[in-house]
Amino acid sequence: MVPANLIPKAKIVSYADDSYVILTGDDINALKMDVEACLQKHTEYLLSLGMIVNEKKTELVLFNKGNLPNIEINVTGNKITSMDNMKILGVIFNKNLDWKPQVDRVIAQATRLSHGLKFLRKRLSQKQFIKATTSQFFGLVYYGSTTWLGAHLKKSSSRD
Repeated sequence: MVPANLIPKAKIVSYADDSYVILTGDDINALKMDVEACLQKHTEYLLSLGMIVNEKKTELVLFNKGNLPNIEINVTGNKITSMDNMKILGVIFNKNLDWKPQVDRVIAQATRLSHGLKFLRKRLSQKQFIKATTSQFFGLVYYGSTTWLGAHLKKSSSRD
């Protein structure tokens, strides 16, 4: 974990060997400079601990409700262009703060899984089939749902 005073403007979240640097701002040019400086410091800090940093895996997303263009930043000599989506622990976060890419991905995976379950249905006992369905299908559909499904349900219930 990076000491909080090293990069005071940023919130840094780490999980295993992944780090997520979160910065906010209203001025895109100032934000771009802050992101570059922050990632430079964070990279230097990780390297000082003897960790290997793969800048080619560094991703950038500008989360916003507007229509900001993609930007390019430079970190340790590597150019990084912002993207529309970022997958974090298997959940897709979209730059427009909607969940369509995540929902589409889950639907596609569930559809493929349902074909496999149809094949298994004829070869398993009812108890075995229920276990297979519960462990595979429900795990797939509900993984990360406290983040993406909760937001979707809150949004859809406010339309009623």
